[in-house]
Amino acid sequence: MRIVTNFAAAVAVAVPAANAILVAPSSPCSSDCGNVLDATTPDDIVCSQDSYTSGAGQVFEGCVECEISSDYSHDGETDQQWMLYNLRYAVSYCLFGTPDNSDVITTPCITTYVSPVLSLCRGRALTLRSKACGPFKNAIEFKNMSSDIDSYDYCALWPVTDTTDLEGCKECLRAGSQEYLANFVTVLQAGCEQQPDAGTTVGIEGSIFSDQVANVTEPSAAASIDPDWFDDGPINLGAKVGIAIGGLVFVLTILGCGIVWNGKRRRRSFLRQLETKHGHEGWPAPHPTGETHDTPLSQRPLRGWDDSPMSATTTEKTYPRYFSPYSSQYNSPVSAQDGGPSMQWPGAAHAANTPLSPSAVFALNAELSNQWDPSHADASRRQGSAETYEMHEVDSAGSASASTSAADRSFRARMQARQGEPPVLGHPGFGRSENSPPRTYPVAEDDARPGFASFISYRQPAMAPPKILMVVASELGHANVFLAAAQALLEQAPDVELHLASFAGLKPTIDQAFVHVKDANVAFHPLPGPSVSETVNRDPEPANRMLDTALLKPGFRNTPAATRFFLTRIFLSWTADEYVAIFDETNALIEALAPDVFVVDGLLSPVLTAAKNYHAKVNTKGDVPAPFKLVLLSPNSIKDLAHHLEPPKNLIAKWPITGAAMLMPIPWYLVPLNFYFLLRLIFTLVTDKHVPAQVASIRAKTGLPELDVSTFASIVQDGLKNIDAVLLSSRLEVDFPTLDLANAPRAYMDKLVGCGPILRAAAPLAESDASLAEWLKGGPVVTINLGTVCQVSQDEAVEMARALRQLLDEGARRGGNWSEMRILWKLKKDPGRGPEYHAGPGSALSDVLGAEIEAGRVRIMDWIVAEPNSILNTGDVVCSVTHGGASSFFDSLTAGVPQVVLPVWADTFDYANRAEMLGIGRWGNVKGCPRWTTAELAPVLVEVVLDRNAEFAAKSRVLAQVCRQGGGGRNVAARKILEIAGSLSA
Repeated sequence: MRIVTNFAAAVAVAVPAANAILVAPSSPCSSDCGNVLDATTPDDIVCSQDSYTSGAGQVFEGCVECEISSDYSHDGETDQQWMLYNLRYAVSYCLFGTPDNSDVITTPCITTYVSPVLSLCRGRALTLRSKACGPFKNAIEFKNMSSDIDSYDYCALWPVTDTTDLEGCKECLRAGSQEYLANFVTVLQAGCEQQPDAGTTVGIEGSIFSDQVANVTEPSAAASIDPDWFDDGPINLGAKVGIAIGGLVFVLTILGCGIVWNGKRRRRSFLRQLETKHGHEGWPAPHPTGETHDTPLSQRPLRGWDDSPMSATTTEKTYPRYFSPYSSQYNSPVSAQDGGPSMQWPGAAHAANTPLSPSAVFALNAELSNQWDPSHADASRRQGSAETYEMHEVDSAGSASASTSAADRSFRARMQARQGEPPVLGHPGFGRSENSPPRTYPVAEDDARPGFASFISYRQPAMAPPKILMVVASELGHANVFLAAAQALLEQAPDVELHLASFAGLKPTIDQAFVHVKDANVAFHPLPGPSVSETVNRDPEPANRMLDTALLKPGFRNTPAATRFFLTRIFLSWTADEYVAIFDETNALIEALAPDVFVVDGLLSPVLTAAKNYHAKVNTKGDVPAPFKLVLLSPNSIKDLAHHLEPPKNLIAKWPITGAAMLMPIPWYLVPLNFYFLLRLIFTLVTDKHVPAQVASIRAKTGLPELDVSTFASIVQDGLKNIDAVLLSSRLEVDFPTLDLANAPRAYMDKLVGCGPILRAAAPLAESDASLAEWLKGGPVVTINLGTVCQVSQDEAVEMARALRQLLDEGARRGGNWSEMRILWKLKKDPGRGPEYHAGPGSALSDVLGAEIEAGRVRIMDWIVAEPNSILNTGDVVCSVTHGGASSFFDSLTAGVPQVVLPVWADTFDYANRAEMLGIGRWGNVKGCPRWTTAELAPVLVEVVLDRNAEFAAKSRVLAQVCRQGGGGRNVAARKILEIAGSLSA
């Protein structure tokens, strides 16, 4: 059983819809206009001036205010163009009711009529017009408010010179308290009068969103730079930018070369002066002083003295320690001149005849010891990590004796001889080529008697083996990942102190996993209470039981119900008392073991909560180092923990809600359904009462009112805060090809370690089950393994058998090896649904596959002792039928075996999609899930086993090779854990 955290990620899209006002592409006003559409809509418009304090009103006002003063243009579009369009839209919608404004205000300003009073004026009839806006209606509604027009096309119908009607319209609007609309009409008039070019703004004085009258002024002549200008000429903007950057790089390169040349010149000058002044005092100068290739004196000891260019390539060590056989250690073997073996360390000849004082011996050795400390930064808190010194006390009474014994002379001679050796500094490169402790000289008995010195010798600190605590659920889908990593840990670091904690039911599996590991330093700690599988299936209400929920066919009603269960029940399935018992036991383990690394299963909320609470308790001020490194180890994929970092729209149109059983990419006609599922998910989060009640009860039981009750989902939502690493049984090459993490936060992604499939090591099948290995050789084999949780009723088993019947018949028809095809079927029966059944003679299964069962070509078994991957890796299996669990999926993939995936719940649908998208298999029950039908499954089996087997197998083998990199996921995970523990360098 494996639970993913897609639900929590989807909450990020639950944000209010934004208003969208048209604006030029990439305009500085875009942030004010919130445009994500290709048209202004009625939802973006408010008509009452009092409504401009609303969200839509503020967006519209802010957008138009920005556009009216903006001279921005791009590809022929300008902010001025869209400002005029938006004002026309507002006037049309609020004054004339177009488009579709059923609440349009009733006003005489929209009429145009002929007065009944006529008179003659120079022989013409005089029409008296009202003070109304009717003459401007056609221009304002130009082409039904289409946005696919040029900036001033509406002006062809605008009566620019009809100032009488213009003033009458504005006066009428002001009389009806529509000052904003009156100002909008003024701007539209100015736009037609001035028609400013791109980069020039319409001349308006005063704010149009004001009760004050806005007046027309001269248009602004201050044109800005048109971005299109940058693409003018024979080369485009990108090429111009590239040339500019290239020129800058060239100039910086020349400048850098000048700086380096000047630095070298000054350095050579310094070396000449230094060699002239001090060359005679120590190091023999191989060349006349003043040469340009001399090195500073301080750099000379940086050579690894034990291996010279000569001795490094020979087996004979003819030269003493700390000696280079060349006159200069900086010459190559070709250009160098051999130096004599009597070459001494500077000053050795001077000191050869000088007696060595006892205090000098003590000081020298103490100094050398203290200069080398390779211990890890965290080693001080481990047992046995303290630096160890041996103090040899001797009687100093004889030190002043005038007569010196032979031992005295021997001691002095050895001390003087050692003066020809250089000091060994702390860094591995300072005087030696490997990270080894300095040479030490224990005081012999005959040296100690004269009492010349109290001698200190340094012994390398004993690094305590890393102590690792792993706490895992007892369900094999999770436990196998931990056991695989634990096996690799013991292989890479046999002295590691490993503690495994889980529920009692897992102990036999743990014992079996390490039965072949000699002297394994592994301890098992049982957790109290029931396992996850027990807690999620004991509720009297079927809607709160996992096995019942998993049987629901995905759809409009059932998918939200399954989502509710996995979102609110799966992580908090224990009672408060059971939860607190596991919480307390975890705290006790931490206190008793003091682990260096705590590796946790994300399914175990009580353990996660205890680990994070322990951190918080120890580090109340944030300035105390964490007592242990906290690592999550999970069978989840990278997609499960990272897809929510993509743009929110992808949670609707790209990634199906977990349990929705949709094909990927999501067909366009199913996007609304996926959005509905997302809304139901959010509704569940908001209205659920189970989680708050559980949290309150747990806090009350623990007596910690501020306890952060953590789940895997909440940790992902918190951005993996206080988590050092998340080790995943996947890698990008075998995850979803459509996963887009280009803009994911680096700090978050750095904590995700895609190890690759983390699978347990298994003995070859010939060793674990020789008879089965021999049986597999009889012909091409199809294996069926639907995991440890998926239980099959008799009717479902018969449907499967009929599909296999059609596959066997088609294989016989094609002849060759296919006529000898074999079926290995691990069948876990469901006693609660339908009658009890078996596969023996007279059974429903025998009626379908009886001939092959009797011939021994079909084996139907309740349990198979051999590990699944040992069977798949024989090379005899041509197809693996699985339920889409992570372990089953990766067992098949790493063996290079094509798959037919029959997903049964939640995240297993992801693995069916992944098999299709990676080209390594097929989803066999798209319509029949969470079970299967003969009509759908049989053609898929024929396709994968007979028609396209070579194609699927080739792609599987390529990905299998990728998954083996670094020794496979189990070894990658183990190395990462040891690295975090400080046993491997980062």
